[in-house]
Amino acid sequence: MTEKSEKTITSMCTRDCYDSCSLIVRTDAAGRITKVNGASDHPVTQGSICARGAADPKRVYTNRVLYPYLRTRSKPGRHFERITWDRALDILAQKLQETIRSSGPQSALYADYAGNMGLLTSQYPQRLWHSLGVTRTDHALCSGSGEAGIRYHYGKHYGLPPQDLVKQDLIVLWGFNISDSAPHLWQLCLQARTQTEAKIVVIDPRITRTSRRADLHLRPRPGTDTALVSALCLSLINNQKADTAFIEENTTGFAHLYRAFTYNPHQAAAVTGIPTAQINTLIQWYTQSHKSVDMIGIGFQKNKNGAHMARAVSLISALLGRPRGFYYGNSSAHNIDKDLISGCKNGPIVSQTGLAPLIQAGRFPFIYVSGTNPLITLPDQTALRQGLARSGTFLALHDTHWTETANYADLILPAATHFEKDDLLVPWGHSYIQACNKVIDPLGESKTEINLMQSLARKLECNDPQLYEDPWQVLEKAFAEALENGNFAELRAGKALKLRVAASDQYQTPSGRIEFYSSSAQQAGHPPVPDYYVQEREVGEYILLNSSSPKYTHSQFTEVYGPIPQTAVVNPADAQKEGIEDNQTVRLENQKGSMTFSVKISNDVPIGVLWSPRQSSDGKGYNMNHLTDPTPQAVGGAAPFNSTRVRIRIAAE
Repeated sequence: MTEKSEKTITSMCTRDCYDSCSLIVRTDAAGRITKVNGASDHPVTQGSICARGAADPKRVYTNRVLYPYLRTRSKPGRHFERITWDRALDILAQKLQETIRSSGPQSALYADYAGNMGLLTSQYPQRLWHSLGVTRTDHALCSGSGEAGIRYHYGKHYGLPPQDLVKQDLIVLWGFNISDSAPHLWQLCLQARTQTEAKIVVIDPRITRTSRRADLHLRPRPGTDTALVSALCLSLINNQKADTAFIEENTTGFAHLYRAFTYNPHQAAAVTGIPTAQINTLIQWYTQSHKSVDMIGIGFQKNKNGAHMARAVSLISALLGRPRGFYYGNSSAHNIDKDLISGCKNGPIVSQTGLAPLIQAGRFPFIYVSGTNPLITLPDQTALRQGLARSGTFLALHDTHWTETANYADLILPAATHFEKDDLLVPWGHSYIQACNKVIDPLGESKTEINLMQSLARKLECNDPQLYEDPWQVLEKAFAEALENGNFAELRAGKALKLRVAASDQYQTPSGRIEFYSSSAQQAGHPPVPDYYVQEREVGEYILLNSSSPKYTHSQFTEVYGPIPQTAVVNPADAQKEGIEDNQTVRLENQKGSMTFSVKISNDVPIGVLWSPRQSSDGKGYNMNHLTDPTPQAVGGAAPFNSTRVRIRIAAE
């Protein structure tokens, strides 16, 4: 037996995050991870690391699923017996074959998402499910509507490379609490403030850590931002500040946009609740700037107007003659053949946002979950839990940690974390890439997604040759045109490289131009220009907003930092009206469900608005998604989380 020594290994964080940090991971002589640092030479992350990354040395060893388990009693609950992998695979294969024989492959559901975004974790294992023809989801839950809305006008949704933030003289953050959700991009914004004297504007109903450091904070009523954009654009046009030469040469449909955007600053103030003087100040700053960027937060489009809000904001830079002068996420800028990696074939697709009612109705007797925790993240938890509790619904869960979803699983399979396997991540926030190197051996009997997929394929006697291709050879083919510098062999060997990025002045629309009036939207039956409607509230109702917290990635890291706080922030005027006090327990409820919160009274939220950290739970099995609507947005299919309406009730003692 050879003696181990301390090691330092380079890797990359594979979580669902803008920053996709380059990491330096240290292990001790026993082979345990002791510390994670950021790599100082990374152009975007620049050596710092967030609270989640710093906590990984603890999380990787805490609350782990280490062996296969089979349920012994009815759901919900954690009543399992440990079984062998061979028996687990036999059960998994038998249940899947029975479902396909009796009801067809479309009655089996593969439900995956962004818990680990490495290509060998999230993409390559899809080959089995594509080959079988099972139902998959559209992956639209969190960001699909913003992407779809921007695509209507630009063809692809990529925008400004984040490293260019330091060159801007005006940075406008639309619904983007960037210091919490993308701390490395926030540092680039602060560098711009030093280097170019950039002004930073925050447009957000809440007072946040980011807004407290902004030069200007505009607080619109939730979902009304399109009216603000209308006033900005109309003023730019009427004051001859629009770049007419750029518009004539690079766009179509300008006259349609001009007719559609009819709000002046005073009218926009009446709709949004933002003082007219603040709107005029923002208009003035746009006209004075030479390089501006509109940073569109993922949470910005999580309401019923979300797709239209995102597409409207993306068009401000086009009026100013600044091609793709916005930022929403840049995954579509990269030339990587992900369909080749996943073995993509046409097959049945259902709405991820609207999944709960389908499961409640018994549409899927077999469900396989990987890379997601749906018992926290999906809307309409009551319907979801009723569906999963059905005796005829079999749920197999492949996961690294014990999660809420385990309470409804029939079969639990241990997965390897991103430190326990080799992988390759394509960042969706920036364009710098390196290999995600294995740091430690898989704990317990954990299996990688590829190992499990191929083992199951053999049990099923699947002969599709694409299931057994060398995954790294597949990646090399998929990256044939992807790298700006270096080659794939250097990338796999650990060299940090840059991905080739599509040009900012290329527009993949039918006209080959920026389409203010989108022909694709019109063909799909959606408004060709950004639309807006008032989201009505009945008397006594509140809009419940939620957004990320710096210590958590969705539901991850509760193992380290404890439960996500079940806090509801309430405006003082609303607290007085409802007769509630600070730290009092209240129940928020609507027609979908209810949960209890501890009140924090603060002017951080405006009148009529509540806020709670995303994925909060009340310790009694209820979470925020017991209150949310599973109806997807018409454009893009994302969930309208931030259009949730609730009433406040004082909780019984």
